[in-house]
Amino acid sequence: EPKDQGYFSQFVTLPAVRCAIHVGNLTFHDGSEVEKHLLQDVMKSIKPWLGVLMDKYRVLMYSGQLDVIVAAPLTERFLPTVNWTGAAEYKTTPRFHWKVQPSDTEVAGYVRQVGEFYQVIIRGGGHILPFDQPERSFDMIDRFLSTRGWI
Repeated sequence: EPKDQGYFSQFVTLPAVRCAIHVGNLTFHDGSEVEKHLLQDVMKSIKPWLGVLMDKYRVLMYSGQLDVIVAAPLTERFLPTVNWTGAAEYKTTPRFHWKVQPSDTEVAGYVRQVGEFYQVIIRGGGHILPFDQPERSFDMIDRFLSTRGWI
């Protein structure tokens, strides 16, 4: 995890970055005000809502393999308990590895896909995944958003 995240606000407020992410002159906020309003929701389960989302939308859930705050094994144990139409298939679907480039010697991560639901674990990633594994994080998001997938 980065010791000082001050670089982030400086980066995202650069004119070229503002233009690229389509935010115009909107004020950058560090999220502390939003966090204050969400504190009462921290220990509430979203499990019933998740099943609805998984049935109606493309969903990506990802974990850094080394994340000790939201650990990948905990997500792996949680997902089979979610009630959705792909639940039975999810329980028997094996995960497969992916590489950023087919010629890469290192595996970037592991993917399990059922319909439009994707669960990804990124090797070598911690809690702040884009900081730990920027290339792998970008590739994952690009594959999901572009709908080109992993296979």
